[in-house]
Order: sequence, then C-alpha cells, then structure tokens
Amino acid sequence: MKNATTKIDKMIELRQYQKDAVRFFATNVMAGKTGVIYDMDPGLGKTFTAHTCIKMLAKKGANVLYLTRKTLDIQAREEAIKLGLKPYLIKPGLSSKKTLDALSNVPLKSGKIVITKHGPFSRREVLEDTKTLKLIAERFDLLIVDEIQDFKNPNSIRSKCVMFMSRFIPYRITMSGTLVGNSELDVFVPCFISNPTVFGDSYFRFRSNYFIKNSFEIKVGDKRRTITKYKLRKALEHDFHQRLDSMKFSKRLKECLELPPLVKQTHMIEPNHEESQMMKNLQEELCCFLDSGETVTAANLMERTIRLRQLCSAVLSTETGEQFMHNHSKVEWLMDEVDTILPSEEKFIPETAPKIIIWTAFRTTCIGIREMLEKKYHNPIATIIGGQSEDDRGGHLKMFQTDPHCHILVATMGSGGVGLNLQQASYMIYFAKSYSQIEDTQSEARAYRMGSERHSTIFRYDAIMKNSIEVDIEKALADKKTIVESIEHWRKTYGRDAVRD
Repeated sequence: MKNATTKIDKMIELRQYQKDAVRFFATNVMAGKTGVIYDMDPGLGKTFTAHTCIKMLAKKGANVLYLTRKTLDIQAREEAIKLGLKPYLIKPGLSSKKTLDALSNVPLKSGKIVITKHGPFSRREVLEDTKTLKLIAERFDLLIVDEIQDFKNPNSIRSKCVMFMSRFIPYRITMSGTLVGNSELDVFVPCFISNPTVFGDSYFRFRSNYFIKNSFEIKVGDKRRTITKYKLRKALEHDFHQRLDSMKFSKRLKECLELPPLVKQTHMIEPNHEESQMMKNLQEELCCFLDSGETVTAANLMERTIRLRQLCSAVLSTETGEQFMHNHSKVEWLMDEVDTILPSEEKFIPETAPKIIIWTAFRTTCIGIREMLEKKYHNPIATIIGGQSEDDRGGHLKMFQTDPHCHILVATMGSGGVGLNLQQASYMIYFAKSYSQIEDTQSEARAYRMGSERHSTIFRYDAIMKNSIEVDIEKALADKKTIVESIEHWRKTYGRDAVRD
C-alpha cells in the first residue's frame, strides 16, 4: 500500500474524483484505519472505484468478498472484468448452505475476488452459525458491501451477520449513493462495518449519546396522533459530523459532472367524487384502528396506510384481490401527459420521440399502466417489476436502452430503482412514491447520471392526489431531504473538502 497513492495518478481510466476516492482509502489504510465509506451519488462510478481498490490489494494475494444486491452482482462482475480482474460470481439459485460452503472453501491469500448477493446472510440459521461466519470472514482480506443502505437496521439478520464478519476482515469498504434515508441513525451500520472505532460497537449507546427523543403530532383524518422519533443533539452536531467526515468520502453529481438542467414539476391531481369517498372511508377505518387500544407502531401504522397509498395509485384492494382502476383520475392525467410528450401518428411513436420512465410503487399499477399503453400504441412497452426472471428483466432493459421503437419503461421503484443505467430517458413521471427518500433519490439517478449529457434538459413530473396521504408523503420526503442537505452543508463548510479549498 505504500506506493499505492503514486500509482493512482497513472490510472487514466479513472476520473479525478475517483482517483481521490481510491487515494482516500489507501491513506486511511496506511494510517492504520480499517476502512472507509463511499457516499457518492448514483452514477458516479462507485463500483469502478471500489474495483480499483480491489486491484491494488489483489496484486498482493488478498482475497476479496464483494456483497451486493440481487440483480447487481452481474454488473459488478462486468465492471471488474473491465479493469482486468478475474472475479468469481457465486452461481444464482444456490441455496444459502451451498453459498456458505463455497465461501468457506476459498484458499487463503489466493487473490480471489468473490461476488455474491446479500440474500444468504438474511437467514436466521446463518446468523446462529457463528463458527461458519467466522471461518468465512477469516478467508478474506477485504470486505466490500455495496448498497449499504439495505443494512440501515442494525437489528436485521443480514446486518448482524455482516457486522459480525467485519470484525475478522482487516479492510472494509461500504458504499451507497444514499447513505442517509430517514435520519442520521442510518450511519451506524456503515460506520460499524467500516471502522467501529468512530462511533463504537453499540447501537444503543450510539443512539443514547448522540440523539434525543423527539415527539410530534401527525394528523390522521380528523384526529391528531403522537409519534416519537430520534433527533441529533444540537450540542453534538459538530462532533457527529466530524467523526463521520473522517471516514466518509462524499461526492455529489453537481460537483463532478456538467449535467443538463433537471426541471421538476409537481402536478396536483383532483380526485373525483367516488375516489374522495373511498379515501374518506379508509381514513375512518384507520382512525377506528388507532382508537381500538391496539399498540401503534411504525410498522403496523405503515401496514394500515398501504390501502390509502394503493387508492392513490389506482389500485382497489378487495377481498378477492387487487384491481387496477382504469378510470382513475391520476390514470387519465397520465395518459394525457404521455400523449403530449409522445405525439403519435396512427398509434405509432416516431423514432425521434423522447423516452419516458414511469415510476410506480405497486406491481398492480405497473401492469395496469403497461396494458393501457399497449392498447394505445403499437410500439413495445418495457417493464421492470418484481418476480421477473433475470433473462426477462434483462430483455426488457435492453429493449428500452437500444430499441428505437421502445419509448416507454414502466417500473416499480423497488425493482428498477437501483443499479440500472437509463440515461436514454429524458422524462421521468412519478405516478406514485413511497416514504423512502432512498428509493426516490436512487430512482431519479437511473436517468439523471453520467451519460445524461446527450439531452438538453431532463424533466421530472410528480403526480400527487390532493387531500390524500400522498401530500403527507411529500412532506415526509422533504423533511428527510433536509437531513441529507444538513450533512452536505457541514461537509462543504467544515469538512476535509472545505479545509483543502
């Protein structure tokens, strides 16, 4: 590692900020620290940067364990090959036991780069088998955890598995384009895995030291309810940010790339009489639940509000299943909007027309919109939804990226919001959204990223039902975005970048 920083400048395939990221890791390792966090916007090449770090260590015979989300493992392998590496991809479909056996049999100091999914580490029997987890960890010299936002809950099984293994692996890198999604508490797991000396190894001690309980009221129907969250202590903000900044390399799109302007528009959709009445009935049901005396938690409250969200997404949930509402107010708005963006002649969209991504929150909505668009146009409609095989998903993705006749992709944010390159689109329509700021940011970055320079402008349209739960969701997302912006403000004002400037 001593000569690593001098070699970075010769890597002409890397952009300057990527070289800085590799140098940051090398410098930390040489200073005796275990690892770093790469907090870089989606589309800035975190995976390529991490593979450069891998290349430096692999030359010395170091073994690397690369954990990533399902559907992103193939992409990680392809980017490793571009750098001249020879990664081994754990075969899809293997049982957790066979995956663990394969990891346990990696020869020591053999320069092996093994890429596998998070999935096998989400099973309780794996967590309880600490002997095997330790055996696996001791085979590797570098641990890379991609999409670390999937591990923000320190009490989840997969978080506990990876946190346990990280104790026995000398070097660690955690990566995310959306490090903080709900609150500053989200940074604990990435910090623990990368370098537990920064905030300690106890989540509850970390929460007790840096946060205070903050109670506030929310309006549900005609009633107000008290919700408790944790807020960063004002007196410890500087200490918190300074510790985090010491191990985190951050870069935002606007700092690194000259992208076209992103024009955002919010469209408020007026519900018709029938939709308004159904929303009122569901709100009354929710109030009855809150008054029933049952324990109200964030989990069961979210579960109870899902029908309200579905109704705003043109999904009617009944005893016999879910039905798509073809005459929904928002659906009518969407079809008019698409018709304005993609004028057609005799139902054919010309090849020169722009491309659109329609983001939805529910599978039923996605399928319903696709079927309506297929009836309206003779052009193929691409779809990314849960439950697709890898071949089917890859075929639809390739069709949208390369077929000049395919102008529309309909996708759920949960399935298509991470790891896809969709720079061909110059329009994004958010038919519905979830409470997750991570999903919102990640899905936007599919089209607004490196490669978007081909367009003069990128447009984002958000559709929100008036007087509905979507108004509250929009406010919640804005509050979460404020937390992210405060972290960025500290970095630019007091962090390493500010000192260097």
